[in-house]
Amino acid sequence: MNQVQEALTIMQSSILQFGGKLRQFLVEDKGSTLIAAFGLPGSTHEDDPWRAVMTAMSISRQLTAVALPNRIGVTSGEAFCGRACRILLATSSNTL
Repeated sequence: MNQVQEALTIMQSSILQFGGKLRQFLVEDKGSTLIAAFGLPGSTHEDDPWRAVMTAMSISRQLTAVALPNRIGVTSGEAFCGRACRILLATSSNTL
């Protein structure tokens, strides 16, 4: 459980640093998944794609530094998540 807390703290910090919003965090028997959104109404930036990529790189570096294996994907485009959001970032790990 300490690993999950450490990972979530790292991810939340990076997401907030680059202006994203935590959309969902799941912990299951095969690992954990986090989804963050960038470009939500009220917090859009012209460089939201760059912010999502920088967040992904920051999270990956920090998780690796504390020996937590990770995989991160970034996608862009229109997405529906309640209100329309533009960029979603998903991370997952099979070891947490």
